[in-house]
Amino acid sequence: MDSGSNAYVTNNVENLDSKRPFDGNEIVGVSNGVSLSIKNTSLSIVHSHNNRFLLKNIIHCPQDATDLFSINKFYVDNDVTFHLTHNAYSVQDN
Repeated sequence: MDSGSNAYVTNNVENLDSKRPFDGNEIVGVSNGVSLSIKNTSLSIVHSHNNRFLLKNIIHCPQDATDLFSINKFYVDNDVTFHLTHNAYSVQDN
């Protein structure tokens, strides 16, 4: 999880519901200084037991070491509040 990123990042193309090849020149910069190329983009809907949440701007970077979930993007796109503790999290509608 990341609280400041503006996109979700995955290294697994199977995580994309409806991939679109990326033809831009942008790259993803990560904290260790590495630049990752973007291969595909997508969006997805995540279902919970009583709600649906939209994940906009999912970026596929095959060389990334791990997936990145953007807390900031999630609560902005879905008008929710994210509560984090040392061992759990919860999402609340605003």
